[in-house]
Amino acid sequence: MSAKPAAAAVAAVVVLAIGLAGCNTYMDAKADLVSGGPQQRVAAAQADLNAAKTTNQNLQDQQVALERDIDRNERRIAAAQDELDQSNAALAAARSQKRLSEQRYAELKRQSDALNSELAVLDLQIQGDRSKPNAGPEIAAKEARLRDLERRKADLDRAIRLALGG
Repeated sequence: MSAKPAAAAVAAVVVLAIGLAGCNTYMDAKADLVSGGPQQRVAAAQADLNAAKTTNQNLQDQQVALERDIDRNERRIAAAQDELDQSNAALAAARSQKRLSEQRYAELKRQSDALNSELAVLDLQIQGDRSKPNAGPEIAAKEARLRDLERRKADLDRAIRLALGG
């Protein structure tokens, strides 16, 4: 056998192998099409898209709820600080009218200033929560702290009314 016919035979085998490989690829693609492969992949991709849209909507709803909670807490803090300012004015008036001893005034004023300071710090923390994703647990803890501060403020208000004879 000469080199030319052997090379031709090798070339024929290579062409036949390439043809069979191409045929196998075609047959695989045809089988995939017949079995619904593309439709299944499209359906799976659509399901993934729908799940992502649902997750996105849930996150947006949570964000709106967090912002609403933050706004409500900021209003509560501002109201508590205004009430403390009014209490401080009443304390100062009672002191100037000598209806309250200097010692009792200093004690009540110290408590009022401490509460006002804590409310201011809490307000700053809550404002900082606006930019945090998933700040729900932190906001819940701060709401509990705010309720405690409001309770302490109510106790202070009662103490001031009692000190002023009311």
